[in-house]
Amino acid sequence: MDEIFKNLIEEHFHKEIFNSLQTEITNNYSIYNLTLRANLVRKVTKANLDDIDVLRVYSIQQEDKEIIFKVLINCRIEIEEYTYRKSISEKIRQWFEISCRSTLENAELISFVLEEIKAYNK
Repeated sequence: MDEIFKNLIEEHFHKEIFNSLQTEITNNYSIYNLTLRANLVRKVTKANLDDIDVLRVYSIQQEDKEIIFKVLINCRIEIEEYTYRKSISEKIRQWFEISCRSTLENAELISFVLEEIKAYNK
């Protein structure tokens, strides 16, 4: 069941998830420790989401037609640092946990809402 739900999320909401994470990472990169997995960049001055992979959908709860769930996302992020008139960049991987809700109508997920984004470091 979880794998089927994961495929549904990927198929129907990939763009919404990507856009939300892109906005979050671009605007709030300083609140995440993106240098944790970096080899070259020591202080991030710019971050841009490159790609995402849906790893897992879990904590699925259904209340009538509303479904509440969490999604674990593997993000490929390009981070940059400007130092001594030089730009250094590299791509890193960072996992994010997103909390979502959607409505189930006629066996279709509609009205997808992404409620919270958190870095996932375990």
